[in-house]
Amino acid sequence: MKYPGLADSQELPSIRVSLTKTQDLLDALWIVLKIAQNLFNTQQCDDLITLTLATIRKKVVLLVPKQRSCPRERRQPIQRYPLDL
Repeated sequence: MKYPGLADSQELPSIRVSLTKTQDLLDALWIVLKIAQNLFNTQQCDDLITLTLATIRKKVVLLVPKQRSCPRERRQPIQRYPLDL
């Protein structure tokens, strides 16, 4: 199922991202910035944010799934395995 979005209206390719990985990286960034707020100057914080965003762009983009060569079938009903005791 495809949902309309900004990529469609701007004729940009749509991408899939892992929200879990993105959240993990942003949580780590938030912890570092919170703990080291008195140690880093504004430029260093900006550099760290830029580096984290670049990492997110590289690591969280998911590959487009391959198209199936045959149609997906519904699951077959599960039959109880005969037990010979």
